[in-house]
Amino acid sequence: MEYLSALNPSGLLRSVSNMSSDLGRKVWTSTPPPQRPFRICDHKRTTRKGLTAATRQELLDKALGTLMLNGVLTLVLEEDGTMVESEDFFQLLEDDTCLMVLELGQKWRPRKGAPPMGLRTAARPGPRLAGNFLHHSSCSGRG
Repeated sequence: MEYLSALNPSGLLRSVSNMSSDLGRKVWTSTPPPQRPFRICDHKRTTRKGLTAATRQELLDKALGTLMLNGVLTLVLEEDGTMVESEDFFQLLEDDTCLMVLELGQKWRPRKGAPPMGLRTAARPGPRLAGNFLHHSSCSGRG
């Protein structure tokens, strides 16, 4: 009979309510991602700036004013033109990753004098491990 009292609707409702409150507190009190440093450049690589941002959208918003750009922006890895379209991918990028900000109609192009893509990838030192392959050591623009 004791188990029947545990199924009392008011007790069950209280348990669900408490669980809902706990879950709500965890969702609402999560801390925002930390500010991280990035290096950005325009499509010609003539203007280069260092910015910090916690999210992809925050970096795009800051780049808009810093690089004096207009309209819809696209974010790509400066090294190989890989598009950074999602927040999940953005959060995987390491600090000081070099990014290029493109305006509508602009396209990524390799640096002048840079080796062809296949050679550049094959010549990269160190293992290509998850978490390591997204780091770009140089944004100097020198090929």
